[in-house]
Amino acid sequence: MLTQKETIEIIKPHYMKLLSLLSKARKRLNLVNPERHALRKTTVANFYRDLAVDEARLVFDGRQAQGISLLDNSDGSFYIEFAGFPLGIPGAAWMRIKKVDSNYLTSNIPTKKAEKFNSQLPIGYTQQPYLDGVDWSVNPKMLQPTHINFGHQWNELGTDIQDVVLTCPENSYSLAWIEKIGDSDAMEMGVSDSENNVADFPIRLEVTNQKPKRIKAKNDTDTDKEKVKKDGTWS
Repeated sequence: MLTQKETIEIIKPHYMKLLSLLSKARKRLNLVNPERHALRKTTVANFYRDLAVDEARLVFDGRQAQGISLLDNSDGSFYIEFAGFPLGIPGAAWMRIKKVDSNYLTSNIPTKKAEKFNSQLPIGYTQQPYLDGVDWSVNPKMLQPTHINFGHQWNELGTDIQDVVLTCPENSYSLAWIEKIGDSDAMEMGVSDSENNVADFPIRLEVTNQKPKRIKAKNDTDTDKEKVKKDGTWS
């Protein structure tokens, strides 16, 4: 299993493409805006996820030489495999595109496959291009792909993406680590830079090892302690 540092090192060169595909999916979702009032938030979120997966197919298909493969399964599950061999890192990360809640947790139906993915256990697929010809008995724990969520967090109204993160689950209720890679503005920058073939994309990074259960939303009163005096000035 990859460490946090190794996982980020493998995926970081593709941050711009990941943000760009989310932005393009959002623009495609806008086509149904006249009907959004009739759709539940969960319906919109599921539709958006499918559009993002479709964009990922376009962005990452045919990049095996760069260590990237798509696992597009008949049961509807979809993973992007980022292998470490181009960087000399043994192993790989399997990434899902998922909506995350305010604690950066996914809201999966608790199937056995979802539970195994979240617990970093083998999920039954045998396709591992980066391990072709490798003897798993040597060190199966090291060779087991690290499971990562490419998470997008909606705002409270369900009208836009407010945070984009990578998360590494340790089970269905907690995370080993979180890496924030962008927000709504960064998604727009990603599309602009991608279209102009700019290689160095200035992404604001924030790494935290906090567990979701320790993350607490701040109220307006927590951040704004100033009060208005009787004469109309601020204290």
